[in-house]
Amino acid sequence: MNRSRLVPWLMLGVWASWLAALQGLLVAKTDLAYWVPDTLVLLLVTCAGRFQPKDVTKAAIVLAISRIAFSVEPPAAVLCGFMVTALCVRGVRSVAEVGGPLVRASVAGVGAWGVAAWLLFVHAVRDDTSFDLASLLEVMPECAGLWRVGLTTALVALFFGPAFALLPGLTPLRKKRW
Repeated sequence: MNRSRLVPWLMLGVWASWLAALQGLLVAKTDLAYWVPDTLVLLLVTCAGRFQPKDVTKAAIVLAISRIAFSVEPPAAVLCGFMVTALCVRGVRSVAEVGGPLVRASVAGVGAWGVAAWLLFVHAVRDDTSFDLASLLEVMPECAGLWRVGLTTALVALFFGPAFALLPGLTPLRKKRW
């Protein structure tokens, strides 16, 4: 990594840390915790639409580290959730323009729901020593109830997605336009 790209990666980490801290504060201090959008997944989706394809997984790692720093979720689970989301976004990016408002909102909403459901499943497995099929079926209705996180993330992506894509300091990481 050359020096001209080190500062933008650090800025991505700073923005991600601020968003993770704000999200954690909103989840902890409000009764509407399920309605708080997952801003880091949204930032990952908007970065994936603007960054070079090889940088999407690096962005997922930076965002996962920021989430790990401000949450109590297991680090391996957070990293896995963000990496799978990045791979899915790269797959969607190969067939559709992720920078478009409807695609960006859809991918961000599904990604936020997927990460939240994954972390809920990880907590269920970690808390239950004898995890079996019956325990999995008990977790499924709770995972379906996480639609609110996906919906609010999709709405924020629809209306404020370009603002996330144009955060100061990230310009050198954007893909080259012809």
